[in-house]
Amino acid sequence: MHTTDHPQVIMRRRPSGFDLKRFLLGLLLISSPVVLCATTLWTTHQEMTTARADYLRTEDEVGRLRMETERLKEEIHGLREDRQVIERIAREELHMLRPDELIISFPDVQQPVGQRRR
Repeated sequence: MHTTDHPQVIMRRRPSGFDLKRFLLGLLLISSPVVLCATTLWTTHQEMTTARADYLRTEDEVGRLRMETERLKEEIHGLREDRQVIERIAREELHMLRPDELIISFPDVQQPVGQRRR
């Protein structure tokens, strides 16, 4: 056999010094996911804080609206059923009288005589 029939293996030695490129590449590969995770966690925390504040505001508004609804239900019940409430509204807002009542109006004493209504 001839020596050229066998493949020749050439061994290179790795440089023994510090390789800055390799170090920076490794640092980039490790730090990128860490930064991405930290950013995602921070953003999620901020969104959760905002959502919690919105929820509490909405909960307060719902409570206020429920109380207002109950007050209005009571008012509606009074308007439908309570004769005194119905009479008060008829007198104050509609200026209605009972059949046996009479309105007597007097001129306003504060106004000078020439400006009184006739």
